[in-house]
Amino acid sequence: AEHPVKAETLKRQREATASYSAFQRLPQIAAPTLVITGDQDRIAPPANSDVLAQRIPGARLAIIPDCGHRLLVEEPEACNRAILEFLAGL
Repeated sequence: AEHPVKAETLKRQREATASYSAFQRLPQIAAPTLVITGDQDRIAPPANSDVLAQRIPGARLAIIPDCGHRLLVEEPEACNRAILEFLAGL
């Protein structure tokens, strides 16, 4: 089922993300990290996820085919598979 997002909520999300950056801190992440994205994501394009995975030491990138921004809604089985494979490798 769809959950419509109010315009005010979207505006606040844009403002919050525009005013905050943790880019310089990414190399400090020491926890095992899985960066997961959909190959059709137009909100956070896969190239962004690739940058995250490259900047976080030892991070693994999983790209879900034929999937947009709502990974867990659009492709829950593929997401679960990627997460379980990542966890099994720890």
